[in-house]
Amino acid sequence: MAARAHSELVPLIRRFSTTSIVPPPEMIEMRSQMLAARAAALFVSDLPAGSRPSVALVETAIAAAVRTRGGTRGCVAELAAAYGDYPETAVVRMRWARSVVLSVYDRSSVLSPVSTPASTPVALALAA
Repeated sequence: MAARAHSELVPLIRRFSTTSIVPPPEMIEMRSQMLAARAAALFVSDLPAGSRPSVALVETAIAAAVRTRGGTRGCVAELAAAYGDYPETAVVRMRWARSVVLSVYDRSSVLSPVSTPASTPVALALAA
């Protein structure tokens, strides 16, 4: 049975191991929503704007912000309040948050410093 499962995976692995993978529109939309939610959480975190935190520190700050504000909706609500109260500083902080999140999580525009097994051709084949 394991040989059969392996033989079924080989065509999928070949299909996903090319460099010209184009994700479906649903995956692009989901990725952009995740990036936006992470940026909102980083925006409301305690990290200082302008810093270049490590990947571990970014992940910890995002998790703490989401946890203490009752989820991503709470982060977005606080972000909106900051734009209403202090739009000049909110713009600068959001640019910083987006750039940090993109540098850590967006594998489509740059090579990410984080290498996860989920991005390997085998994992992509299993997800399909």
